[in-house]
Amino acid sequence: MSSVSFYILAGMLLVVAVLQIVKQRIYKKMQSALDSGDYDGVITAAGSFFAKYLYRPYVLDLFRIRAYYLKKDVENFETLLRKMVVNDAYKPAERKEVMELYYHTFLFKENQKYCDELLEAIKQTKDEKMIAYDGKLYEIVFQDHTDMIEEMEEMINSKKYYGIPLGMILYGIALQYEKLADYEQAEVNFRTSLSCFYPDSIYAEAARIHMNAAEAHLQ
Repeated sequence: MSSVSFYILAGMLLVVAVLQIVKQRIYKKMQSALDSGDYDGVITAAGSFFAKYLYRPYVLDLFRIRAYYLKKDVENFETLLRKMVVNDAYKPAERKEVMELYYHTFLFKENQKYCDELLEAIKQTKDEKMIAYDGKLYEIVFQDHTDMIEEMEEMINSKKYYGIPLGMILYGIALQYEKLADYEQAEVNFRTSLSCFYPDSIYAEAARIHMNAAEAHLQ
Protein backbone atom coordinates (compact mmCIF):
# COMPACT_ATOMS: atom_id res chain seq x y z
CA MET A 1 0.00 0.00 0.00
CA SER A 2 1.38 3.37 -0.97
CA SER A 3 1.64 6.17 1.56
CA VAL A 4 -1.09 8.09 -0.28
CA SER A 5 -3.48 5.12 -0.08
CA PHE A 6 -2.63 4.66 3.59
CA TYR A 7 -3.49 8.28 4.41
CA ILE A 8 -6.70 8.12 2.41
CA LEU A 9 -7.77 4.95 4.25
CA ALA A 10 -6.80 6.41 7.61
CA GLY A 11 -8.76 9.56 6.81
CA MET A 12 -11.85 7.56 5.86
CA LEU A 13 -11.68 5.51 9.05
CA LEU A 14 -11.32 8.70 11.08
CA VAL A 15 -14.39 10.22 9.42
CA VAL A 16 -16.40 7.06 10.11
CA ALA A 17 -15.31 7.06 13.76
CA VAL A 18 -16.20 10.74 14.18
CA LEU A 19 -19.61 10.27 12.59
CA GLN A 20 -20.31 7.32 14.87
CA ILE A 21 -19.48 9.45 17.90
CA VAL A 22 -21.72 12.24 16.63
CA LYS A 23 -24.51 9.72 16.00
CA GLN A 24 -24.29 8.37 19.54
CA ARG A 25 -24.30 11.89 21.00
CA ILE A 26 -27.39 12.87 19.01
CA TYR A 27 -29.26 9.78 20.24
CA LYS A 28 -28.25 10.43 23.85
CA LYS A 29 -29.30 14.06 23.48
CA MET A 30 -32.74 13.12 22.16
CA GLN A 31 -33.26 10.44 24.82
CA SER A 32 -32.04 12.69 27.62
CA ALA A 33 -34.32 15.51 26.50
CA LEU A 34 -37.26 13.12 26.31
CA ASP A 35 -36.54 11.70 29.77
CA SER A 36 -36.22 15.19 31.29
CA GLY A 37 -39.40 16.51 29.71
CA ASP A 38 -37.62 18.87 27.32
CA TYR A 39 -39.88 18.00 24.40
CA ASP A 40 -38.89 21.03 22.33
CA GLY A 41 -35.28 19.89 22.74
CA VAL A 42 -36.21 16.46 21.34
CA ILE A 43 -37.89 18.01 18.32
CA THR A 44 -34.97 20.37 17.68
CA ALA A 45 -32.36 17.60 17.97
CA ALA A 46 -34.36 15.28 15.69
CA GLY A 47 -34.56 18.02 13.08
CA SER A 48 -30.86 18.83 13.04
CA PHE A 49 -28.75 18.36 9.90
CA PHE A 50 -26.57 15.61 11.36
CA ALA A 51 -29.57 13.76 12.82
CA LYS A 52 -31.23 13.66 9.41
CA TYR A 53 -27.95 12.59 7.80
CA LEU A 54 -27.09 9.85 10.29
CA TYR A 55 -30.50 8.40 11.18
CA ARG A 56 -33.30 6.94 9.15
CA PRO A 57 -36.55 8.97 9.19
CA TYR A 58 -38.30 6.26 11.21
CA VAL A 59 -36.00 6.65 14.21
CA LEU A 60 -36.30 10.43 14.25
CA ASP A 61 -40.06 10.31 13.77
CA LEU A 62 -40.42 7.97 16.75
CA PHE A 63 -38.73 10.57 18.93
CA ARG A 64 -40.72 13.42 17.41
CA ILE A 65 -44.12 11.79 17.75
CA ARG A 66 -43.43 10.79 21.35
CA ALA A 67 -42.44 14.39 22.11
CA TYR A 68 -45.58 15.76 20.45
CA TYR A 69 -47.73 13.25 22.34
CA LEU A 70 -46.21 14.04 25.75
CA LYS A 71 -46.22 17.77 24.98
CA LYS A 72 -49.93 17.49 24.11
CA ASP A 73 -49.26 19.17 20.77
CA VAL A 74 -52.38 17.68 19.17
CA GLU A 75 -52.04 19.27 15.74
CA ASN A 76 -48.45 18.18 15.11
CA PHE A 77 -49.07 14.78 16.72
CA GLU A 78 -52.02 14.02 14.45
CA THR A 79 -50.21 15.26 11.35
CA LEU A 80 -47.12 13.16 12.01
CA LEU A 81 -49.05 10.05 13.07
CA ARG A 82 -51.08 10.09 9.86
CA LYS A 83 -47.89 10.41 7.83
CA MET A 84 -46.14 7.62 9.73
CA VAL A 85 -48.80 4.97 9.16
CA VAL A 86 -48.51 5.39 5.38
CA ASN A 87 -44.84 6.38 5.04
CA ASP A 88 -43.22 4.27 2.31
CA ALA A 89 -39.78 5.23 3.64
CA TYR A 90 -40.43 2.84 6.55
CA LYS A 91 -40.34 -0.91 6.39
CA PRO A 92 -43.84 -2.50 6.58
CA ALA A 93 -43.02 -3.88 10.05
CA GLU A 94 -42.13 -0.38 11.24
CA ARG A 95 -45.44 1.06 10.04
CA LYS A 96 -47.25 -1.73 11.88
CA GLU A 97 -45.24 -1.03 15.03
CA VAL A 98 -46.32 2.61 15.00
CA MET A 99 -49.95 1.71 14.35
CA GLU A 100 -50.10 -0.79 17.18
CA LEU A 101 -48.14 1.25 19.70
CA TYR A 102 -50.48 4.21 19.42
CA TYR A 103 -53.59 2.09 18.86
CA HIS A 104 -52.89 0.34 22.16
CA THR A 105 -51.95 3.63 23.83
CA PHE A 106 -55.36 5.06 22.97
CA LEU A 107 -57.13 1.83 23.87
CA PHE A 108 -55.70 2.18 27.36
CA LYS A 109 -57.01 5.76 27.46
CA GLU A 110 -60.32 4.72 25.86
CA ASN A 111 -59.90 7.37 23.19
CA GLN A 112 -62.23 6.11 20.47
CA LYS A 113 -61.45 8.85 17.96
CA TYR A 114 -57.83 7.80 17.48
CA CYS A 115 -58.60 4.09 17.81
CA ASP A 116 -61.14 4.31 14.98
CA GLU A 117 -58.56 5.88 12.71
CA LEU A 118 -55.72 3.56 13.67
CA LEU A 119 -57.83 0.40 13.50
CA GLU A 120 -58.77 1.34 9.95
CA ALA A 121 -55.06 1.71 9.13
CA ILE A 122 -54.38 -1.69 10.74
CA LYS A 123 -57.07 -3.26 8.55
CA GLN A 124 -55.30 -1.88 5.47
CA THR A 125 -52.19 -3.92 6.34
CA LYS A 126 -54.03 -7.17 5.49
CA ASP A 127 -52.26 -8.76 8.47
CA GLU A 128 -55.00 -11.16 9.54
CA LYS A 129 -53.51 -12.01 12.95
CA MET A 130 -53.08 -8.35 13.90
CA ILE A 131 -56.52 -7.40 12.59
CA ALA A 132 -58.14 -10.28 14.51
CA TYR A 133 -56.89 -9.49 17.98
CA ASP A 134 -56.87 -5.70 17.64
CA GLY A 135 -60.45 -5.83 16.39
CA LYS A 136 -61.51 -7.87 19.39
CA LEU A 137 -59.80 -5.45 21.76
CA TYR A 138 -61.81 -2.63 20.18
CA GLU A 139 -65.07 -4.51 20.74
CA ILE A 140 -64.17 -5.20 24.37
CA VAL A 141 -63.14 -1.64 25.21
CA PHE A 142 -65.68 0.40 23.24
CA GLN A 143 -68.60 -2.00 22.79
CA ASP A 144 -68.40 -3.77 26.17
CA HIS A 145 -68.23 -7.26 24.70
CA THR A 146 -67.74 -10.01 27.28
CA ASP A 147 -68.48 -13.00 25.06
CA MET A 148 -65.08 -13.54 23.46
CA ILE A 149 -63.12 -15.17 26.28
CA GLU A 150 -63.15 -18.68 24.82
CA GLU A 151 -62.36 -17.42 21.33
CA MET A 152 -59.39 -15.43 22.61
CA GLU A 153 -58.18 -18.39 24.66
CA GLU A 154 -58.19 -20.37 21.41
CA MET A 155 -56.04 -17.64 19.86
CA ILE A 156 -53.53 -18.18 22.67
CA ASN A 157 -53.62 -21.95 22.24
CA SER A 158 -52.95 -21.60 18.52
CA LYS A 159 -49.36 -20.55 19.41
CA LYS A 160 -49.52 -17.91 16.67
CA TYR A 161 -49.12 -14.99 19.06
CA TYR A 162 -46.21 -14.03 21.28
CA GLY A 163 -44.73 -10.96 22.93
CA ILE A 164 -46.94 -7.87 23.03
CA PRO A 165 -49.77 -9.40 20.91
CA LEU A 166 -49.98 -12.36 23.30
CA GLY A 167 -49.95 -10.00 26.26
CA MET A 168 -52.72 -7.89 24.75
CA ILE A 169 -54.89 -10.95 24.14
CA LEU A 170 -54.48 -11.87 27.82
CA TYR A 171 -55.24 -8.24 28.69
CA GLY A 172 -58.42 -8.43 26.60
CA ILE A 173 -59.50 -11.62 28.35
CA ALA A 174 -58.84 -10.00 31.71
CA LEU A 175 -60.89 -6.92 30.74
CA GLN A 176 -63.86 -9.15 29.96
CA TYR A 177 -63.63 -10.86 33.33
CA GLU A 178 -63.37 -7.41 34.93
CA LYS A 179 -66.56 -6.30 33.17
CA LEU A 180 -68.23 -9.51 34.38
CA ALA A 181 -67.07 -8.73 37.94
CA ASP A 182 -65.08 -11.97 38.07
CA TYR A 183 -62.15 -10.23 39.72
CA GLU A 184 -60.28 -13.41 40.57
CA GLN A 185 -59.94 -14.41 36.92
CA ALA A 186 -59.35 -10.79 35.93
CA GLU A 187 -56.43 -10.52 38.37
CA VAL A 188 -54.92 -13.80 37.15
CA ASN A 189 -55.02 -12.78 33.51
CA PHE A 190 -53.76 -9.23 34.08
CA ARG A 191 -50.89 -10.68 36.10
CA THR A 192 -50.10 -13.25 33.40
CA SER A 193 -50.10 -10.55 30.71
CA LEU A 194 -47.30 -8.75 32.56
CA SER A 195 -44.88 -11.52 31.58
CA CYS A 196 -45.27 -10.42 27.94
CA PHE A 197 -44.45 -6.74 28.54
CA TYR A 198 -41.33 -4.78 29.43
CA PRO A 199 -41.69 -3.72 33.08
CA ASP A 200 -41.46 0.01 32.34
CA SER A 201 -43.73 -0.01 29.27
CA ILE A 202 -47.17 1.57 28.94
CA TYR A 203 -48.49 -1.96 28.53
CA ALA A 204 -47.21 -3.10 31.90
CA GLU A 205 -48.43 0.12 33.52
CA ALA A 206 -51.98 -0.40 32.23
CA ALA A 207 -52.04 -4.07 33.24
CA ARG A 208 -50.77 -3.27 36.75
CA ILE A 209 -53.43 -0.59 37.27
CA HIS A 210 -56.22 -3.04 36.43
CA MET A 211 -54.55 -5.89 38.32
CA ASN A 212 -54.30 -3.78 41.47
CA ALA A 213 -57.94 -2.73 41.12
CA ALA A 214 -58.99 -6.38 40.81
CA GLU A 215 -56.95 -7.28 43.88
CA ALA A 216 -58.65 -4.48 45.81
CA HIS A 217 -62.05 -5.98 44.99
CA LEU A 218 -60.89 -9.35 46.34
CA GLN A 219 -59.81 -8.00 49.73
